[in-house]
Amino acid sequence: MSYRVSYDSYSEKMGSVQLSSGYRFGNGNSNISATGSSKAAGLFRQGANIGAPGPADYLSASIARKKLFLDELLKDDIKAGFLMAFCDSQFCSENSRFVVSANNYRSHFVHSKQKQMGWGKVDRLSDPKPEQYLLSQQECTVIDNLISDIRSGFLCDSARYEICISPAILERTEKRMVQYKAYGPEVFDEAAIDPISTLIKDILPRFVVSPMYQDMLYFLD
Repeated sequence: MSYRVSYDSYSEKMGSVQLSSGYRFGNGNSNISATGSSKAAGLFRQGANIGAPGPADYLSASIARKKLFLDELLKDDIKAGFLMAFCDSQFCSENSRFVVSANNYRSHFVHSKQKQMGWGKVDRLSDPKPEQYLLSQQECTVIDNLISDIRSGFLCDSARYEICISPAILERTEKRMVQYKAYGPEVFDEAAIDPISTLIKDILPRFVVSPMYQDMLYFLD
């Protein structure tokens, strides 16, 4: 299932972005994922809405809980729209846009039933990597286009929303993009670690104490 984020709710004509129904966080071997609104609702003492804690609740929460809150924001079209509008207003939208785009890429593999090796294990295999995902020509065309858009939008020197990742991670991500049939949905997982960390540790703490967050709560109430 995917979600389409519309930014019209905050009077900002920024187009729309496809989101996947969830994003897994991890190091290539294990993952933390949100399993639904009911789980996230119990993670904080209070909040006007599910997955929308008060500022004190967010700031005192564990990293794992903050990751679940971020996932809840990205899964909900209205909440994600307010977050993206806030990031644009702070001139720091590259990380949130990249995570959204990585989610969009990942969503094209959600129907895969086979348990595959994580990117950490695939990295250790010799080249060329064994292809774990059988894709139709049409699916390959869609994914090729997505990868091209992510590369040009976030990972090259001339990217409009270039993210800050180490040269080593960038090099490994470039290799995974070429061999996406081996890595499947996890092509951008390592590249997303620092952007997600920045969102959780820097952007979300500012978002939850901002007037825009209060506007979001009022809108959802």
